[in-house]
Amino acid sequence: MSEQAPYDYIADYYARVHEKNAAFPEIADFWLSGFRLVTGARVLNLGCGPMFYDNLARFGDVPKTYVGVDLNEQTFAFLKNGDHPELIKHRKMAEAAGIEMSFVQGDAIAYLETQEAAFDTILGIGFFATFSGETFKRLISGCRRALVPGGTLLKMTWHGSIRTQAETAAKIKYRYDNEVEPAGEELVREITSLGFETASDETFICPPDTIGWRSIQVAAFRKPLGDAT
Repeated sequence: MSEQAPYDYIADYYARVHEKNAAFPEIADFWLSGFRLVTGARVLNLGCGPMFYDNLARFGDVPKTYVGVDLNEQTFAFLKNGDHPELIKHRKMAEAAGIEMSFVQGDAIAYLETQEAAFDTILGIGFFATFSGETFKRLISGCRRALVPGGTLLKMTWHGSIRTQAETAAKIKYRYDNEVEPAGEELVREITSLGFETASDETFICPPDTIGWRSIQVAAFRKPLGDAT
C-alpha cells in the first residue's frame, strides 16, 4: 500500500537527479531535451514531484498557466522551502517569468476527470509507468478529456530497473514506481489504442553502471484535432 513520501526522501530524490545528470551528461541531454515538446499556454504536470520548476526551464514555450499535481503533500513543502541551489535558481526563474502557477495535492486521475479541454500539454515524467491495467486506461482517458484537440501528451518513462530490493520497496511504497513494470512499447500501444496519435517515440539505451535503469523512453502523442472528447 502506498503512503506519503517524507520530506527527506523527496529532497534526496531531487539531489540525486542532479547528481546523475552531472555525472552522465549524455543520458541527461537525451531526456531533458524532451521538454522542448512542451508547448502552449496551459500546461499540466502530472506527478510533478520536486522537479516541477526544473522541468519548466526547458519547455518549448513559456506557458501562461502551469499546474502541478502530486500525491505527496511534502512535494509542495519542498518546492516552497527547499534550499538546494538548483531548486532556488529554477524557482526564482519561474517566479520572474510571471507564470500563473498552482499545485494540486491528491489523486491525478480524480483531478483529470474534473477537467475538460483545459490544457495544451500534459506531461508525466516517470509517472505513466507507475500505472497499469484498468487504472492506466482511466488515466489516459482522463488525459484525453483534459487536453484541447491537437494537444500534446508527453511521456517520459524509465525501464529495466537496476537497484536493491530496499530501494524498490521504498519507491513502490511512495508511488514512485509500480510493482508491474511495463515495457515502453506496451505503453505506446496502450496510449494509441485509447485515441491518441503518436507524434514521436525515442528510446535511449543506458550504459551499464550509470543511472540504475536500462533504458529511457521519451514519447509524445497528439489528441486528434477533430476529437471533442
